Amino acid sequence: MVEGCCRPLEEAESAFFNKEAVLKKYASFKTLLERGIRFEKPRYLDDFLREANVSVEQKVLEIGINPGYLAVYLAKIVGDNGRVVLAELDKIIIPDAEENIKNHKVGNLVKLAEAKIKKLPFRTSYFDVVLSDRTTSLVKDKSSLIREMARVLKSEGRLAIADCVLRKPFTKTQVERFRQDFACIFQAEGIEDYIGMFEKSRLREIKTIFFPDEGCVRPHSKIERIAQGHIGFAIIVGKKHGSNA
Repeated sequence: MVEGCCRPLEEAESAFFNKEAVLKKYASFKTLLERGIRFEKPRYLDDFLREANVSVEQKVLEIGINPGYLAVYLAKIVGDNGRVVLAELDKIIIPDAEENIKNHKVGNLVKLAEAKIKKLPFRTSYFDVVLSDRTTSLVKDKSSLIREMARVLKSEGRLAIADCVLRKPFTKTQVERFRQDFACIFQAEGIEDYIGMFEKSRLREIKTIFFPDEGCVRPHSKIERIAQGHIGFAIIVGKKHGSNA
């Protein structure tokens, strides 16, 4: 399909209908890197990075399905003494991510890794910041992923998620009918649900920023009318207290 939206992770060959959908999703980051900060910066990016508090010399983990543009951008923030790890949850885009990391000459700072939702391949309490941009909506078991993201986070480290959120619930029939092909909409969670998952993962000082005018995802024409008014976009961030060791 050529229109927006995506399938659930671990329930199809790929979370997205095709690789082109992933590349289109991150077109604004590509422009930002290639033409400079003045061009087409995603509207939520400044808030996202400010709340994540990414800074020089940090170890940063990005959980995503993307061609590496955000990881490259983060590498320019952490600098030569920092490290960015991009944990890809879908193999479809890994070759493009590898190419972009190479082309932007940050291979010494950015490491690519394949990851599973229920067990991230990283040691406990290692990263200063863990973040995810427009990926958790594809994950059915968000609680397990957030728990793992918190596990690999250092004490006092920050977890930040930017993604689709549910503004008002769909009917059970709508979810059962459409979730298989349109996961990013029909399995989105509300902000309060995210707060609950953060709290269960020992994250505190939780803050949310809601973007009523931010385009979360362009619904496929088949569901555009049904999805109207149900989906928004938000940043949810929390700080880890204590250690999982």
